[in-house]
Amino acid sequence: MKSLLTILISMMVIAPVWTPEPSPSPQIKEVGETTIVGNRAVFLLDGDALQAKNGADIDLKELFPPESHVEDWQYYMETSMTDKALPKGTTRIGRFAFARSGLQSIELPMGTTTIEYAAFYHCDDLKEVYIPSTVTSIEAHAFDYTAWMEDFLSGKTYPGTDFLIVGDGILLAYRGDDECVVIPEGVKTIATDSFRNHNETKEVVYPTTIETIEKDAFKGTDIKPAD
Repeated sequence: MKSLLTILISMMVIAPVWTPEPSPSPQIKEVGETTIVGNRAVFLLDGDALQAKNGADIDLKELFPPESHVEDWQYYMETSMTDKALPKGTTRIGRFAFARSGLQSIELPMGTTTIEYAAFYHCDDLKEVYIPSTVTSIEAHAFDYTAWMEDFLSGKTYPGTDFLIVGDGILLAYRGDDECVVIPEGVKTIATDSFRNHNETKEVVYPTTIETIEKDAFKGTDIKPAD
């Protein structure tokens, strides 16, 4: 028994201890580059450029802006308004919010989700429109009779495509004349009136990404939306 115990102790002493192979050092070429090593991300910072701040220096409203929206009719017929960049935190643009105003450009912030009925209706001079990828709903007539929409429909802008796709995959308008229309992959929503009065269209091929076909998307045509 004594000899067996001695052998076991000896084995414990002389047995090699296994250690994992060290991960290779990440090769980062420049400041700001991220490299994945195993299950960790290595990010190179410029220590000389870092600045320490205390709580009093941080504007929490800038980091976490309160949710807000543009009220229905809020800027209706404000002809003196030409350019507008809405603040962070704006989530909804109300009905007729900017209709018939003097807007020439509008920038909606990331986080905006909804543009309601006729929000920019008859903004005749509105040529520049920024719609972020967070927008999931654009209601009927939102951009009717704007320079932005008229320029698209007449072929003056967005060369190389017959589809006006904005926000989170919203097909807002179509300007082609094909009998069979193949809607591009990535389109999630076919908006109301997007194929309005396209009598030449007899068939529509939908992408695998389609989620919603709004009521009256094919108004004035013989197309019956797929179930």
